[in-house]
Amino acid sequence: MGYCGDCDIAHTCHKQILSNYEEATYLLEAMESEAVIKLENICYTNESKSSKRRDFLNAANLKTVAKVKKSFEDEVQKASDELTEHTLEKTDIALLRRKTIPNRRKIFFTAIKRAIKPSQFHIIDATEVSFTSQKLMDEEACTACQMCYRVCPTGALVSDVKNSKIDFDPFLCIKCHICHDVCEPNAITLADSYNVKEFLSQQYKTL
Repeated sequence: MGYCGDCDIAHTCHKQILSNYEEATYLLEAMESEAVIKLENICYTNESKSSKRRDFLNAANLKTVAKVKKSFEDEVQKASDELTEHTLEKTDIALLRRKTIPNRRKIFFTAIKRAIKPSQFHIIDATEVSFTSQKLMDEEACTACQMCYRVCPTGALVSDVKNSKIDFDPFLCIKCHICHDVCEPNAITLADSYNVKEFLSQQYKTL
């Protein structure tokens, strides 16, 4: 971490690394894991290497800015005063139906299967978990519109053939918030707490 504090993109990356570190440490403790993450301010002191690194980052930043500027100008060029009609093509609908799990979640799933189960399943603060959630359903508010599980990109939300219930798998949830965005009556909400057991025993829960 020796270079991170003075890095050109430290204003975003450095605090994100610290946030990820704190979250991972919090969850490892809740899982009673012996694994420990350490951050140390170690870096090379060779000035020539440091200069080359800064030059590389500056060049990369300039390249990114130029690319974004060109993309923005292209979009402006295409824009017109006419009203654009947004429609769903067959390819768009096919993408909605295709449920995929991110590679990082697959790696997490592989690692978690090797984890030793703790002496007890601790309840943790859900706001401290950034990559998954535990959901609650207001049955009276729900209109059974089916939108939440149809747009769920990973299949964390599913239903039966009769569309009579909604099941939720916290392990597959990536906290993208799409189901909340499409739920007009706001029937789906996030729980305040999260059970560590959800990491170690993958199963659907009926909302």
